[in-house]
Amino acid sequence: MSGTRFTAFCLVTFCVFAAPRCVNASDLVVVLLNDGRMLAGEVDPRTSDERLWLRSASPTFVVATSAAWEHIKAVNANGERLSVEAFVNRVDEFRPKQAAANALPGPARDAKANVTTSVTRPFQQSNAATRVVSLDVEARVANWDQDAATDGVEIRVLPRNTFGEIVPVSGQITATLLARNQLPAHDPNAFPQLGRWSLQADTNDFGPYGAVYRLPFRGKHPDEEFALEPDGLVEVTFYAFGQGRYTSDASIYLRRFNPIRRDMQRHAADRGR
Repeated sequence: MSGTRFTAFCLVTFCVFAAPRCVNASDLVVVLLNDGRMLAGEVDPRTSDERLWLRSASPTFVVATSAAWEHIKAVNANGERLSVEAFVNRVDEFRPKQAAANALPGPARDAKANVTTSVTRPFQQSNAATRVVSLDVEARVANWDQDAATDGVEIRVLPRNTFGEIVPVSGQITATLLARNQLPAHDPNAFPQLGRWSLQADTNDFGPYGAVYRLPFRGKHPDEEFALEPDGLVEVTFYAFGQGRYTSDASIYLRRFNPIRRDMQRHAADRGR
């Protein structure tokens, strides 16, 4: 078996007199491997200087998996993200707090019972490496043609897994641009909506720093709305296919500060009245 693949050791034993306990949330350890695959469970007593063993159990079976320490990229133990070195030094802290008297014993080193099978687990879409848990968004006003005026809003979408890494995912994105009038307390339309966009996201859109989408201004340009404050808000909703609905927002400067341009535009507007 190649070095980038991990060995999964499955013990399936149907019990009559003994019932192994399930993994407690406080004992849960999630491990991300260098090849993107994931292991999860509680620390197994067979953990050594060479390999980390994790196990989970139900009333009818116990499943144990292992990986060499050098193949592990990151560790999340009890909700705490740790480096591999830190976890190795603290591994005893994450062993089950109480020894299970009725837990199944590990097989002898030279045992060849047919209940022990070495298998390779496929990379599953639902594991921690590919599961989106949060959404970050960055936004800015951008210019993407040859003139000096800004053309729209550019958003960067960053779906993240439990390890904080970008997860390429397809789905539907809805973005809304909100502004604020200079005197919101006296205006029933204190926070006008300047634009709303809907677009499809594809896994091919994503790189190491997320996916970037351009949202052209619709209707009046913010540079022509002198009653608005220069700052605004972009609200983004991402419906990730097969995973769920995620929301985030980002502050944005609607107009680049340039007093000469501002005065020229106001002067031109006054002359046009």
